[in-house]
Formats: sequence, C-alpha cells, structure tokens
Amino acid sequence: MTHSFRTALLAPPLPRPLSSLVASDAGGRDLAHQAHPSAVARALAQHRELWARNVRFDPAAPYEVTIYDDGRHEAVLGAWLPGQVSRAHEHLGRPGAVLVLQGALEETTWHVVTDGPEPGRRHAVRRTIAVDEARSHGAVHVHALANAGVDPALALHVRSRG
Repeated sequence: MTHSFRTALLAPPLPRPLSSLVASDAGGRDLAHQAHPSAVARALAQHRELWARNVRFDPAAPYEVTIYDDGRHEAVLGAWLPGQVSRAHEHLGRPGAVLVLQGALEETTWHVVTDGPEPGRRHAVRRTIAVDEARSHGAVHVHALANAGVDPALALHVRSRG
C-alpha cells in the first residue's frame, strides 16, 4: 500500500551547527556549504545523539521529520515499518542523497526514454539500498521508497538547495 508520509514539524534544532560536523579545508574555511549531500548525511549519521530522539514509527504511514535546515542543506529523517511505501515524489532542482541507517529500503526510480523506437516511454528501475549505503540523486529525480524487509527501516535524506 502506498502512503503519503506523516510529516512532523521541524524537529528541535541541532545542538551544534552542521559546520562543526563537516570538515574544514586546510585554510580553516567551512566546507558545510559546499559539501555533497551524501557527505552531510554521513556526518549527521555519525552523531546519533542529533537525530535518534526524533525516531518515530507510525503504523498508519511512513514517518518523516526535518531534523536540519540551514538554507543550503535540508536533512529529513524517515522511518518505515515493514510493508510501508512512500508515495512517488520528485526532487526538482534539489540534488540529494538517501543514507539508510537501519534495515533496507527499496527505491523505485522512473526514467524517461529519450531515444530509440519509443521516446518518452517511462520505465521503472528498482534497487535496494542497504544499511550504511548511500544513494545519490541529481537535481531531476522522481522516486518512491519502500520497506520490503521484515525489520523497521530508518534513513536520512539530505537535499541540497542547488
């Protein structure tokens, strides 16, 4: 069954800025503003104390809560019980990455054929994202996420503002 996410309001602010979690360059300049979304997700994942208090499993629908938003990156914590599927949604103009923290998620991505005998035909591609695995996506991306496993799943989805 496909669900819309149950979305919570912005979680309490992180107790420290993202710049303290993402490395600086040799000149001491903050790299958080230019970090790839997967690097931001991995930095946040290493600090469980920053997101664990927001974990909620809702039997009615997958759950998500924004745990960080600095205008450059937005980090959303998602939780799926076995069998839950998020609705297909798009990330237009927002490159990002999904990092699975617990369990595994099946991602369905839709691609549009641009050449050959059937241009414009859409086809679905499914792949499993395992625990500790990140899947990056570009600025034009349509996908749905499902927990096809037997254990609850958690993931961080970090989106860039450009």
